Order: sequence, then structure tokens, then C-alpha cells
Amino acid sequence: MASDLHGFTEQEVLNKVLNTTSESFKVDIVSGSEYAEDSAHTDADTGQFILGVRNDTLAALGGTDGDYVPFQMNSSGALFVEAAVESGQIKSGAIASGAVSSGAIASGAVASGAVASGAVASGAIASGAVASGAIASGAVASGAVVDGAVVTLGAKADAKSTATDTTSITAMQVLKQISASVQETATDTGTIDSDTDAIKTAVEIIDNAVHVDDAAFTLGTHSGTMMMGFAGTQSVNANDAGAIAMETDGSIHIHDGGNTITVDGTVTANLGTTDNAVLDAIAASLALLDNSIASGNELQVDVVGSLPAGSAAIGKLAANDGVDIGDVDVTSIVPGTGATNLGKAEDAVHGSGDTGVMALAVRNDDVAALGGADGDYSPLQVNAAGSLYTKDETGEAGSILVTGTTAVTTTVTANTAFVAIQFIEDSVFDSGNDGLVSSTNQLYPSTQYASTSIDADGGAVADSVTFPQGMTIFGRWSGFKLASGKVIAYIAHV
Repeated sequence: MASDLHGFTEQEVLNKVLNTTSESFKVDIVSGSEYAEDSAHTDADTGQFILGVRNDTLAALGGTDGDYVPFQMNSSGALFVEAAVESGQIKSGAIASGAVSSGAIASGAVASGAVASGAVASGAIASGAVASGAIASGAVASGAVVDGAVVTLGAKADAKSTATDTTSITAMQVLKQISASVQETATDTGTIDSDTDAIKTAVEIIDNAVHVDDAAFTLGTHSGTMMMGFAGTQSVNANDAGAIAMETDGSIHIHDGGNTITVDGTVTANLGTTDNAVLDAIAASLALLDNSIASGNELQVDVVGSLPAGSAAIGKLAANDGVDIGDVDVTSIVPGTGATNLGKAEDAVHGSGDTGVMALAVRNDDVAALGGADGDYSPLQVNAAGSLYTKDETGEAGSILVTGTTAVTTTVTANTAFVAIQFIEDSVFDSGNDGLVSSTNQLYPSTQYASTSIDADGGAVADSVTFPQGMTIFGRWSGFKLASGKVIAYIAHV
């Protein structure tokens, strides 16, 4: 510019830099620092550096409304701005999925009325654009989003629309719907409380009817459940539940199940016409029988004609009346058991002069079985001399040959004893208590006792006595022990 001032006086130079009113400098913007509207940017373009004031806590720096103030930045250098979005300024798809991260919008960041009606176009906020927690509690002030700001929510027009309804609704419509729902819920809550109280009362009534087994019961105080019955015909299968059978007057049917029922007091039977007629006939017949009894318990019978011939029974005959009644077949008889009766009771005590029946036997010179088979009844048998045949049962339970000095007993077979001991050479019993042991003390020879039950002082113990070969002794012994010799001992049931 200095080259342009050559040849001018000082006054002319000053006139050049002042404006026409001479109140301020006239400044020419040189080429390269100004640009036409909508011109393209290129690298290394010249421009003016704009400064701002760091203010960690945003506050007004101008004195009053309308004063010049500097830009303000926070500690991170971000310019403080106040968001005022006019209608339709946020276009469809403007905010992509995940664009607003968690915590991005702080509490109170969006002031009341900041977002104008229709500012956010349909579809402007993509699915997932606002992350969980992106808008802090209180970030959007009351009235910040003007009614109609969000054109389409892509949900339902109201609570009654279908799940696929995409009718546009405003934020205010949503809030009004929520408010109506809350009010309706409050009304329903009152109804629910009333219904709940009614349910509680009903449950308490049912609970009062439940009683523990064997618990006390007070009339007029405790509750119970009425048992219902059915006055009609019903068919119930086995193991099925059924109603209690009753009459139309409320009386219950009772079945004895095959047993008897005891009824206290008077029982009144309501009989039908047929039943009464039958009972009247029975009463008339009993009256006739009663008239036939002359006295006591005897029934008078008048025979008006001769007894007919034949085999008809004529009743009980008096003893020794001399009437021949012909042959009599006795099919069974039970004799008495008294002293003059033929029968006698088993294990009864014998009495002198008791009556009885003689037992007969069959003479059989060569004894042989007269019964058909084992277990049949058969008579006693005697020989030609009249002696009764018997069987010697000595040794029927067994026998044992003893040639040593070891003690021998019969305890192996229950209820047995040695009943005979045959000496096959001279033998001596051991002198100890187990030399010869009698089953009953003092009744049989032994090495312990002198048989005082036979004779008080005439017997002797068998200690050191030699029994010669060929001798057999009889008695009842439970065991023995030889000192020398050899024997055969026979065992029998006792």
C-alpha cells in the first residue's frame, strides 16, 4: 500500500485511510483472505484466527443482553454452544446407530424448548443410535422437546393399535396416553384393593371351617362346611366318589354293610299296605296257636281218627309203654360220661363200680394184620392161651455197641433212654458219677444212687460191680461209661 501513497501529501495520505465521514479507518481486505459464498476449499487458503476464552464453568462474560462477548471453551477446548434445533433440521438417518455413546448427553444439557416441533424427521434416529446411558438423568429439561418434534416413533398410534401400526404420533400424544394409563391404573388399583379385600374375607371364612382332628369345638362360635346330599337315584362305580343319599325331607339313607345296626330308643316303621296285610295275617295265625295252648307251654293236640298205617313218624313214645314200634336203626349215639354211663371222658378219674363196656379181642394163633391198611381200625389179638399179642419195642429207637471207656449218652435223639444193656463179656462201669446214670434218681441201678425209691436200705450202688458175660439189665438210663468190658445198649422212646 505504501507504493500507492507516493506523491501524496500527508493530508492526502490521511484522507486516503479515513472513510468519508472521517470517523474511522478505511480498511481494504486484500485478496486471499476473503472468499465468495459457497466457494470450494483448497489447501493453504488464508483466513483469520478466531480466539475464545477458556471458561471451565460456563458463565456470562457480557454485562447485559446485547453486549459483545467472546467465544467460550471448556477445559478440553470444546466450544460451548446452546442447542436450539429448529423444525425439520435433523434429517432422516442423521444420527446413525451408535452415534450417541453412553454418558454423551449430561444432566441438563438439553434446555426447555431446545428441540422445536418437527425438528427430528421420521427415521432421523437410527436403531441403536442412542447407546444405553447416553442421556443422563435430567439431561432433557421439562419442555425441551416441543410437541411434534419427533414426527414418527414407528410404534403404535395408541394403546389400542396393532403391533405393526406405524401411524405417526407426537411425544405429547405419548405422554397423554401414559398419563391416561396411569390414571386408569390408579382407578383399577382401587378396584383391585376392593377385590383383594373380598378375596381375603372369603379365604378367612374357608379357613374358619378347617379344624384339626380332635381339636376343641365350640357351638355358635366355630364354623363348618355343610354336607350336601342327593335326593334321587344315582349310580356310583366302585372306588368313585358320590353324593350322600337322602330323602326329600332331608333324612339320610343308612346301609349296614352286611352287619347289624343298634338303634337306641323307639323305632317307627312306615309300612306299606302290603306289609300291614302280611303282619295282620301273621297276628291272626299266632292268635289261633295261642288258643290251642291249654296251659303252660304245652300245645293240646286232639286225634280225631285212627293213626294211618305206614311209615309215618308218630312222635316220642313213653318209656315201657309196651308198644312195639318195630325195628329201629340207630344212626348215631353219644353216650354219657357219668359213672353209670357207658362212655367215659378221656383222663377222667376212675371210680369203683363205674359202668363200662368190655373190650373183646380176636384169637389168632398165628398173629397177622387184621386191618386193611396202615391207619385202619383193627381189633386186639390173643394167642391160643389167651395171652395178648404185644410187640417188644426194646431198641426200636436204636442200639449201640460200646467196647471202649468213652462216656455214652442218648442226648442226640430227643425223648429217648437206654432201656436195656446186654453184656457180651464181663464188664465194670466207671466208678465216677457218669459210670451208670439213671434217668430217675433212686429208681434204677446207678453208680450214684442205691435205688432207695425201691427199698430204703436194701439197695447198693453199681460202683466196681462186675456184670458177667451174657447178662442183660433193664431200666432207664441217660448214659454210661465203662471201666472195662463190652456191651450192647438198646435205646427206646420214653
